Amino acid sequence: MGANDQFTRQLFCKLLHLSLCLVDALGWGLRALSGALRSNGIRSNRHFQASGISIIVPERANPELLDECLRSAWAASQRLGEPVEIIVVVNGSGPNLYTQLRATYSFVQWVFFQKPLWFGGAIQQGLARARYDWVYLLNDDMVLDCSALSTLSRWRAPQVFAVASQIYFKDTGRRREETGWTNYRLNEGLLEIFDQPPEESETVRGNLYAGGGASLFQKKLLKRVMGRGNPYHPFYWEDVEWGTRAWKLGYESLFCPPSKVWHSHRATHQKLFGAEEIDRIFRRNGYLYQLRNPIAGVSRQQLCSAIAALDRRSWSELLAPRTWWKGLAARLGSFSYPFQGSSLPHATHKHYLRPMTSLHEKPIVLMVSPYGIYPPAHGGAVRLHRLILSLCEHFNVIVLSDEVDTYSEESHRFFTQLCSIHLVGGRMEPPEERRQERIARIRSHSHPVLQEQLAMLAASYCPALVQVEFVELADLVRARTDSIPWFLTLHDVLLPEDSQNLSEADRYELNLIGRYDHVITSCVEDARLLPKGPVSIIPNGVDSDGRCYVASTSRRLLFIGPFRYAPNLQGIQLFLTHVYPLLKNEIPELELWVLGGRDAPKRAATLACFRQEGVTVFDFIEDTRSVLDQCTLTINPLLGVRGSCLKLIESLGAGRVCVSTVDGARGFLTQDLPALVVVKEIQDFERPLEELLLNPAKRLAIEKTPPAILAQYTWRHSGKLLSDLYRRSAIQRGGPE
Repeated sequence: MGANDQFTRQLFCKLLHLSLCLVDALGWGLRALSGALRSNGIRSNRHFQASGISIIVPERANPELLDECLRSAWAASQRLGEPVEIIVVVNGSGPNLYTQLRATYSFVQWVFFQKPLWFGGAIQQGLARARYDWVYLLNDDMVLDCSALSTLSRWRAPQVFAVASQIYFKDTGRRREETGWTNYRLNEGLLEIFDQPPEESETVRGNLYAGGGASLFQKKLLKRVMGRGNPYHPFYWEDVEWGTRAWKLGYESLFCPPSKVWHSHRATHQKLFGAEEIDRIFRRNGYLYQLRNPIAGVSRQQLCSAIAALDRRSWSELLAPRTWWKGLAARLGSFSYPFQGSSLPHATHKHYLRPMTSLHEKPIVLMVSPYGIYPPAHGGAVRLHRLILSLCEHFNVIVLSDEVDTYSEESHRFFTQLCSIHLVGGRMEPPEERRQERIARIRSHSHPVLQEQLAMLAASYCPALVQVEFVELADLVRARTDSIPWFLTLHDVLLPEDSQNLSEADRYELNLIGRYDHVITSCVEDARLLPKGPVSIIPNGVDSDGRCYVASTSRRLLFIGPFRYAPNLQGIQLFLTHVYPLLKNEIPELELWVLGGRDAPKRAATLACFRQEGVTVFDFIEDTRSVLDQCTLTINPLLGVRGSCLKLIESLGAGRVCVSTVDGARGFLTQDLPALVVVKEIQDFERPLEELLLNPAKRLAIEKTPPAILAQYTWRHSGKLLSDLYRRSAIQRGGPE
C-alpha cells in the first residue's frame, strides 16, 4: 500500500467516522422529538387466516441441482393441504438449459432474464409474481423434507416476519456450521454472524434472521424491509438486514427445527466465483451491513478502521459515493423504526410452545418478571410458577423474564404450559453503596432492554392485560402506549404504616403504583399499606401433589430461605448465633438443615456461625416437600419483612409445625392455625422449639393442619381468584369472556 493510498484511506476513514457520528446523533435527536417506542400500527388480528404459499427459487446455471430441488418442493407441497405455486426465476442463463425441466415440471411458473439479477434481484422479481401472502425462499441447491412446509405453516401469524427451516449439509462429513438458527457476537467492536446447533429438535425458537435460502416469509413485510435497490450485490448479508429491520419494526423471526432441508453448501456460487472471491464478498457485505444498520455494541471507530484496511477493490466498492450515501441514508432511516433492537442479542432466547394460529382461542396474558422463574428456586418464582399453571387453563400466557443467564436446559421442562417465553438480560447493577436503595433498584431492574421487549410484545400480541411482577419493575409502566389494562403484583409493600411520613422512595413508588389499573398483594397486611384503589389479595398457597402426611419423628430443624434474599441470610445468622447453641446444649442430637438456594454452601463456608456441629447447608433443592418430610419442625426467623412467606404455608401444608416471628407470619396471623407458633423476637424461639422437640405428643397433636383451613391456601384456589380477576378486567374492557 503506497503512501498516497494510505493517506487517502485514513482521510476517508475519518470522514466516514464523522459521518456515522453525525447520522447517529441526528437519528437519536429526531427519534426523541417524535417520541420513542411507537407501536407503528403493529397489531395482531387473532382471527388471522393464511392460506397458500408461493415458493420462489432463484436459479442460475444449475439445472442438475434444480431438478432435485423442484422434486422435493413438489413432494412437500402435496403434504401442505393448501394451494402452492412454484416460481423459478432463471437469470443469467438461457432457456435452452431448462427444456427438459420445463417439460417435467410443467406446473412451475418459469421466468427468464438474460442478464444476472443475483440473489436480491431474483427474489424481487419472484415477489412481484407471487400470488400468496406467504413466500418460501428456496435456493436451488436445497432439498426439502416432505413435511418441511406443513411444519412451518403452523407458525404463520401477523406478528411473525419469517420462519426458518433447519438446515443440514448433504455432505454429512462436513462440520455443521450452517443450521438455520442464527445469532451474532461482537469481536473487538465488530459484529460476527454465526449459526448455532439446536439445543433440541422440537421447540420453535427465536432467530436473529431467517436465511434467504430455506425460510418462509410474510410477503408484504419482506417487500417492505427489502426496499427497492439491491445494496448487497451479488449476495450475502441481505437476509441479515431483513431480519434486523423486521425485529426493529416489531416483527418476530422464528427457527423451526422440525422443518428440515438439506444443502449442497455454496454449490451454485462456487460455479461462478472462486472460494477467495466468495469470502471477499462476504467480508465486504458484512461491513456494509454494519454501516447501514446501527447495532448496539458495534464500534464506529473499529468499523471505519476495518473498512480502511480492506483490499483495494472492496474498499473502493464500499466507499463509492452511491454506496456510501445510500448506506448512511439507510442508517438514518432505521432510527424511525419503533424499536431500536436493544434486545437483538437475546433473539435466540425465545421459546415458542404454541402455534401462533391457536392464540385466538383464549385471551392472552403477558407476564413480566425481573428474576429467573424456572426452575422455581425462590418464593417469588414458586408463586409465579404455580399461578401460571392455573392461569393456563383459561388464558394463553406469555412470559417475559430477565436474568437469562439463570435459565438452563433444566428450565425447559417448565415451559410446556406457556404459549411462549422470552428471556433477556442487560440489567446494570447500581454501585454497591446504592444497591439497597429502592429508587436505584427500580431503575436498575426496569432497564431499557426489558422495557423495549415488553413494549414490542404488547404491541405485537395485543394481550388482554399486562401483569408486571415485583415493585422493581414498576417503572416499566412507561412502556405503556395504549388502553390495555396493566396490573402490578407487589410481593413486598415497603410503604410505611404512617402515610403522613413518606420518604422520597415512598413517593416515587406511590407515583408508579398509581399508574397501574390494578394492584395485587399476597396478604391483607400489605394491602392496608396502599392508598385506596383497585387492590386485590391473591394469597400464597400450597399443593399436596397427592402426597400423604408423614408424622414427624426426628429432632431436625429446617430453614428454607434462599440467601439471595438478604432477610433470609440475616435471620438464619441471628438464629444460629443466639438460639441454636442453647438448643444444641439441651438437645445434643439436634440438627439444623438450611436450604439456602444456589451457591449457599459456598457463601455459608465463609461465615463461622454455619460451622457449628449439626448444621448442614444445602444448595438449591427443587423438591422441598421430600426434605420437609424428613424434618421435625421448621423455623422462620425473619425480621422487618413485608409480603407473605411461602415457606410458612408450605410447612403447614406438609404437616409440620412452623415457629415464626410476627413479621415472618404476615398473611397468616388472622387464621386459626394450630401448627403456626408465633413469637416476637428471634431470641424467643428457644422455649417453644425445645418444648416441641422434647414433647412429641404435643407436637403431633397440632402439626397436621385441618384440610378445611388449608383449602383457602391452595394454589388452585389462588389461581381461580386471579383468573376471575383477569376475566372481570377483560369483560370490563370489552374483550372476550
